[in-house]
Amino acid sequence: MPILLAAGVVCTAGAALAAGVQPQQLTRAAHAWPLFAAHALLQFAFAGCGEELGWRGWLLPRILTRYQPVVAALIVGAIWGCWHVPILLSGARPASIFLFGVLGLSFLFTALWQRVNGNIFVLAVAHASVNAPLAMLDSRVAMNAVFLLYGLLGSIAAMGMLLQCRAPSPLPTS
Repeated sequence: MPILLAAGVVCTAGAALAAGVQPQQLTRAAHAWPLFAAHALLQFAFAGCGEELGWRGWLLPRILTRYQPVVAALIVGAIWGCWHVPILLSGARPASIFLFGVLGLSFLFTALWQRVNGNIFVLAVAHASVNAPLAMLDSRVAMNAVFLLYGLLGSIAAMGMLLQCRAPSPLPTS
């Protein structure tokens, strides 16, 4: 589980630096690790467990009975994005970047859900690993860069999911 949290921190820090956040700002955030740890725990307990029970604990398995994983991830991502209506009302550009990131995360989390056989605990940690580092940023530009990164990573995951769906089944062995 620490690997998931570290991945969220690394993605957030990398995207923030690429967006022009000064390294000193990230250093100040790193010195506030008790605040970060408390925030991560709260994100896990409320956003992680609460949302993931709904998105990947209940909704995703039901959608997967009718659709391939890539389509299911797209549907869950669209609904998940709409769940965050206040962000969608913040203007066209921030809303579109946020939705791109959420759709990307939906593909990443669906792939993770498949890998861990639907273990919601792991997904809750993954969700917290995204949310907690974002709270340490005070720049909208940096947050947009993080969501763009998650959107791009999710696009790669979606392509992998598509290739997996199209891969021929192995021939039976006798």
